[in-house]
Amino acid sequence: MADDDDDVLGVSIAVSTISAHCGVSAFGKLVHTITDDEAAVFGFDQEAKILEACTWLTEGRTPDQWFLHDPTTLESGRGGNAYAVNGWRPVTVTIINSPITPVIMDTKPVILDHSEWYNQVDHPASHTWDMGKPEDPASSSWDLSGGGAGATISRSLFGSTVLGTGSRIWRSIAVEDVVRIKGRVVGHSSLGAGRQWYTQWEDADDYYIPGYVDAPSVDYEVPAKSSATGYLWSNVITARFSVPYGFEINGHVALHDKSGFYERPASDVLWKAGLPSVLGVIHDYTVTFHSDAVIEVVPGPYDPQHQLGVPFPSGDSA
Repeated sequence: MADDDDDVLGVSIAVSTISAHCGVSAFGKLVHTITDDEAAVFGFDQEAKILEACTWLTEGRTPDQWFLHDPTTLESGRGGNAYAVNGWRPVTVTIINSPITPVIMDTKPVILDHSEWYNQVDHPASHTWDMGKPEDPASSSWDLSGGGAGATISRSLFGSTVLGTGSRIWRSIAVEDVVRIKGRVVGHSSLGAGRQWYTQWEDADDYYIPGYVDAPSVDYEVPAKSSATGYLWSNVITARFSVPYGFEINGHVALHDKSGFYERPASDVLWKAGLPSVLGVIHDYTVTFHSDAVIEVVPGPYDPQHQLGVPFPSGDSA
């Protein structure tokens, strides 16, 4: 989305009824000056380990203070901005994408709607069932527990709730328009938005892409003084993607002793202290959408436990 990969971090998800057409790609990176909370996650608050590492790296020079970025004000009130004065890079966190795990897909038929009709006359009568799922779920009183008529995307965070807080990630989802006839889901294609990283484990992004489930009508002859129920079935497809992100330390630690300021690479300091310079967080994306639709009519009243007894339509022409 942006020309400068240092300014954007993104993930683009494509879902389809055809598993081979599903995929996710991640791109870019984000770089920002380390925050106090992130410094603690990486272990910079472990004073004894940091002092020992810096002393070893400088062949015996033990700093009386150290800094990760400007200002570098000493306890005496002096110091100022050693990074700017000396041209040192402050300690930064670079957020990068790691290899993405394969897509996991599940398919399950669900009842999107039902309609019961009772034949009150004393002879068989034909009734037509014509049902569809509206585009706007908010305007419908129908049961949307199957996931809605369109597509939804959610994101869960696994890992540190501190790393990357406040950083922005660009995300897009595309639902392949494979449905163009009755008996299929007429979907809509894309959605993109920037959102902040979440700071709670249980938080998740939730998006909705409108769609419409439409099935061919069914005529059915109902015996006298009997009922029949029409079920609108649709396949719910769930695609799961895991996108790992790496958080990498770069830049220099500014050190100070009686001789003045000096520096050492932050990654070297962490390595010698036995602390990691790269940490990871996993974002799990779950996309749920509908594919295929069919109306099934069976004798008797509505049964929420009824199992699908007819095949879904196939082919791309009416």
